Order: sequence, then structure tokens, then C-alpha cells
Amino acid sequence: MRTTTLGELGNNLPIGILQGENKNVLQKAFELRPFKTRVDRHLGKWKLANASKYDEGQMTSSLVAKLLSLLLINVGDSAFPLDPEGDSPPESEVKLYNWHADDVMVAYLRARINALGPEMQLAMSCANPNCDYHTDAAIFDLNTTEVRVAENIEDLFSWVDLHEPFVCRDGKTVIKRVKLGPVMWSSLCQPGVLLNAAMGGFDSRSMQDSIHAINGGEPYKMTPGEIDEIGKRDFLRLEQQAQEHSAGAAMQTTVICPKCGFPNVNALQWSYDDFFGLSSLSET
Repeated sequence: MRTTTLGELGNNLPIGILQGENKNVLQKAFELRPFKTRVDRHLGKWKLANASKYDEGQMTSSLVAKLLSLLLINVGDSAFPLDPEGDSPPESEVKLYNWHADDVMVAYLRARINALGPEMQLAMSCANPNCDYHTDAAIFDLNTTEVRVAENIEDLFSWVDLHEPFVCRDGKTVIKRVKLGPVMWSSLCQPGVLLNAAMGGFDSRSMQDSIHAINGGEPYKMTPGEIDEIGKRDFLRLEQQAQEHSAGAAMQTTVICPKCGFPNVNALQWSYDDFFGLSSLSET
């Protein structure tokens, strides 16, 4: 695992898509189409068609998949074609749901930079209790965002011993160890998903998606009921371990206060309206 910046990474994914005859080659390079007005027209049609189906969290994350399905040209030998109207077919959206969440977010960040430039305008009140500085026009350069890049897929997996083993759904097997791996974008598109937890920590759905095997054996998918049996101490340890082995972008902004020099760190507001809206545009 290595750390770089979004600017240095360019049009490359931090993990990549397994391709090749034996699905053993990670393709990282991707191409994006220019963001034309027709993209917003198709996004508007999509939102109208799905407004009654999705809750707020689903809408936010699913809209990202729709946007990228419109803008991506390809990743390696995986193409994202458009229909004669310039819209993307449902199967292209499905491809994005099966990507690692870290890859989706980096492609989304790159799409924003390509469309509107790397600078974002933010409101900032200095967090230093001895400083009263406030501005509605602080500037954050997205290209400075730190990104952890996986050199191979095995970098992303790790085994964790549980402090409180428990019996799994067969009523006999005691789960003593679990294998953690990256979260897929589909887990962020489920009903009731907590996006702030999914991108900055874990909720139970993200934990379920992150556990890939148990006790050193074959692949294993936990049920929600089994996730509920994980002790709090183990849940926190698993969350910490997953973060230490995760790839992807640090979803936060750091702005240095011009008055006192204090670094102000906040979560990056990445919903479409915040990210691609007028209020985020830098005057420069």
C-alpha cells in the first residue's frame, strides 16, 4: 500500500477492476467523457424516475453510480457505452454497484475536477477556540486529497481474532476469526444506509459487506443477525483494522486558517448538489 495525492494519481483507481482471462489483473486506468449539459438532463430524468423508490441515502449514492455511468468511457477493457440519446443503460449502473466503494469515490472526485476544476469553495469557522475567523469562501484543492493505493488485491484483506467468539447461524460453528476486505459500492446503495458512517466509519451494513470469510476457511457471508452478535469491543477493533488496511481517498477537507494558522479538518460534503453545485465553485 502506498500513499499519494489525487493530483498525482490522475485517472487511475486506487484498487482497480479485476479483468483478464483469469480475473487476476487489476485494471486501474480509466477515461472520462466531458461533462456536457445533457448529463444533467439525463440525471434529472433518472431522479424523477427513482424519487419514490429511494430514501435520501440511497438516492445520494445511487446518483453517483448513474453519473459515473454517463461519464465513464472505459476502465481497462470494460466499456461504458451510451445509447443514441446519450443516456447510459442500466447494465452500466450495475457495473458501478459491483465496484469497490473506494474506486467509485476516486472516479467521482476526478469527474468533479474534470468538470469544474480542483478548487472547492467552503464555509469555514476556525476550530481554534482562541480564533474568531469565519469565511464563506475558504478554498480547498481536491488535488491535494490523500489517496491510499493498493499494489495488489491481497493488500486489502486481513484476519482479525475476535475477543468474544459467537455461534454462527448453523447453531454449531463458533466464529473465532473473520477476514476483512473492502466494501463494495452496492452496500452504500441499500435502504437506510448511513452515508456518513459508510464513508468515515462503519455501520452494520458496511460491516456485513466487509467480512469475507471466517475461521480461516471458505468465503462466508454473514447475515444481519450474525452481525448483531458481534460484541462492541470487537466491532470497534474490526472497524479500526478495516480502516488501517483500506485504500481510497481521505474524504475530508483541510483548510489552514489565514488568521491563526490552525488546520481546520472537516468531512468532505460529496452529495451531488454540494459537489457539483454553484456554491462549491471557486471564484478563481
